Amino acid sequence: MTLPATVDVTVEVSLDGTGLYTGTYDDVTSAVAVDPGISIDEGREAARALMPPKVPSWGVELHNESAAYSPENAASPVYQLLIPGRPTRLTVLHGEERAYRADELYRADLPYRGLASYTLASGAVDDIHQTTTLGAQRVGIDSLGTMSMLVGQNVTVAVQTSIRTDQAISLLLDAAGWPTALRSIAIGDTTLLYWWCDERSPWTAILELLAAEGPCQLYQTGDGVIHFENRNYRSTAARSSESQATFLDRDDGPTMLYREDRAYSSPDLYRGGLSSLWFTALAYAPGYKQIFNRATYSTKRRTLGALATIWQYGADLSLSASQSITLIAKPTDPFQNAVTPALTTDYTVAGGTVSVSLSATSGLVAFITVTATSGAPTVSALKLRAQPLTVVSETAIQNSVDASASIAKYSPIPGANIPRTLQVQAWPEVDPAMAEAVCNAWVNRYQEQRPQVSIVLRNADADHVRQILDRQVSDRITLVDANTGLSGDVWVETKSTTISGAGGRVIACELGCEKVEELSGAVWDVSLWDNPSAVWGV
Repeated sequence: MTLPATVDVTVEVSLDGTGLYTGTYDDVTSAVAVDPGISIDEGREAARALMPPKVPSWGVELHNESAAYSPENAASPVYQLLIPGRPTRLTVLHGEERAYRADELYRADLPYRGLASYTLASGAVDDIHQTTTLGAQRVGIDSLGTMSMLVGQNVTVAVQTSIRTDQAISLLLDAAGWPTALRSIAIGDTTLLYWWCDERSPWTAILELLAAEGPCQLYQTGDGVIHFENRNYRSTAARSSESQATFLDRDDGPTMLYREDRAYSSPDLYRGGLSSLWFTALAYAPGYKQIFNRATYSTKRRTLGALATIWQYGADLSLSASQSITLIAKPTDPFQNAVTPALTTDYTVAGGTVSVSLSATSGLVAFITVTATSGAPTVSALKLRAQPLTVVSETAIQNSVDASASIAKYSPIPGANIPRTLQVQAWPEVDPAMAEAVCNAWVNRYQEQRPQVSIVLRNADADHVRQILDRQVSDRITLVDANTGLSGDVWVETKSTTISGAGGRVIACELGCEKVEELSGAVWDVSLWDNPSAVWGV
């Protein structure tokens, strides 16, 4: 049996919004235009570990000659159902389904189960656009991964003490309503002295946490799972520390032998690895402009003060009968252990009575709700008492790792030894030693050039199809190219895939990669410094 170089595609929109995809019209595959086809984009903003993550996106165009998907067509069975926010899903099947045959001979090129299923993209409709040109009447659907929900809302998390970056990210995901089952969160390597989120976008807060972690990864895979990988993940995870495939600038090389010690994985091929893999295009940027041989991190230290007034309303508050007003108190400094305002001590009232409640007793914002319980009361001198977390010192930390050779080599003015500095824009409430470890991690990775390489793969055969489907952010692969002289390992940072042609006949995938840094003792953990008994990861 020869596996196909094509895939079977299914495109679905949950028109009832449940995400179950069981509706009569949810499967829109038959209407998908084969040109331009389906496009999927995921990973970082660019193929470099210094770049922030981006929300994955994917899009299709639907044939609309019948006006079935026209937003203004009241006669359509999906009228006003195809709207932003509806869940979307793209799945593909590769292989040929077959019954188990006990007497069938072992075939190295067959998947274990004959047919492998992949969810390449999932999310929700972001926008809809329509063209009415005769012969090209279509409705386009643009979808964003569910990471977009982290951008479009504000959340509040109370002050936390001695919390790791992964724990803070998990609290943000909890506050944003992200399902626990759709998370893969590695243990962070940075501990924050204090951390909170004050009525802000969880996406903005997460970006600060990623900067505090250092060279780490956050991305969402096609199945909807959000992944956080700490700054040492790629030094320890097998798929990042060992090359998963070799791609050449030509079709060459013998077939790899079957490996008995390879762990079972249903979509994998029996032989566990592939050869004769090649790319059809390669772009190379040497990375000289992204050299950093000095890094700085601005930190703050705070102390918890005694109970005191941290906020005052500053005016009278008049309420009508039974009226309820919620005030958002924003003191100058974060606080802990706020006390619900008490009559006489924290406010006075005339012309009636009120009840006062308090939520968010720690953080940088507090919510005070005042409700008239009789009459039309006027509340005066309202204040909030709590223990303030005041700044006692601010310190700029820099790397301690020796980068003098890099500074001398790459100084903007020859012989001047001017360092190229990376200013880490991260959460400031960290211990100086922790900030130093983050700076060291960045300088170790970028004091020498880290080329940025992108390759294009096409579905020349089943082996290439599986590579296109399997590869994801943080995978380590080997590239060999005669023209650039490149022969080494890179990490995948971005992935863009298009599927076009009837029956998924044309598949192209661009992998944006950055060359692996070669470190001896690649695990940078502050707890290992100056520890003679420590065992360093490699």
